[in-house]
Amino acid sequence: MALTTTNPNSRPIVTTETSAATGVSIAIDYTTYYERIATALETVATNSTAIKNSLAAIDTDFDTINTQLTTIAAQSTTIATQATTLATQTTTLATQTTTLATQTTTIASKQTAMETYQKKLKELGEGTGIHVVGPYDWLGLINVYRSLIEQGGIADTQGNVPAGQQAAATALVNTYIAKIQAFPAGF
Repeated sequence: MALTTTNPNSRPIVTTETSAATGVSIAIDYTTYYERIATALETVATNSTAIKNSLAAIDTDFDTINTQLTTIAAQSTTIATQATTLATQTTTLATQTTTLATQTTTIASKQTAMETYQKKLKELGEGTGIHVVGPYDWLGLINVYRSLIEQGGIADTQGNVPAGQQAAATALVNTYIAKIQAFPAGF
């Protein structure tokens, strides 16, 4: 009997004959496919090792990123603290600036008042408004009082004193001035 086989996948066919001559045994040879599968599995193993190494590198990168994020969080906290400190210092500076402005205004006002007072003193000094009494001037005033009031000299003076008497009076005044200047300090 003739055996007709159909090989729809175009695979190589291996035929063997049995010893009983009962027929022919047919088998399909998958050797090339097994070799390709083995090669593909080796490629998968190689690629799996590369993927494993890439995943390990990614894991290391994630650890680095995690460390850097922790550092960034700490630095952000430091920046926030410094920003708060800066805001406080800015407020303090604004307060001190206001205080300084107030004090400067006060100084300017008082300086203007001092200038006004000095101008008034100058005006009085240039006219008849300022009278200075020295430490021994009261002695002279006592004598003037005694001479003009107690001894009645004001009534005797008519403005017609002769020149000789004026010279004698001037000499007498100079004598008293010399005696007054001879007083000890602190008298």
